Amino acid sequence: MDNKNNQVSSDFRFAAAVAMFGQLLRNSDFKADATYDKVIKLAKTGLDKDDNGYRREFIRLVETVKGL
Repeated sequence: MDNKNNQVSSDFRFAAAVAMFGQLLRNSDFKADATYDKVIKLAKTGLDKDDNGYRREFIRLVETVKGL
């Protein structure tokens, strides 16, 4: 996960969260130490361009799956 020492866009961080979520859902061998909490935290760093609320809805989806 990016520790903000790298200057990457909020779009990149959000896309990385979506990819990490997919790896968790598939129980991928490449998920490393990914967790739903890390997905949520990373996705929240990409909320600045969420005019339609789709990114917030993604976070709610991850929270729901985490609770299952």
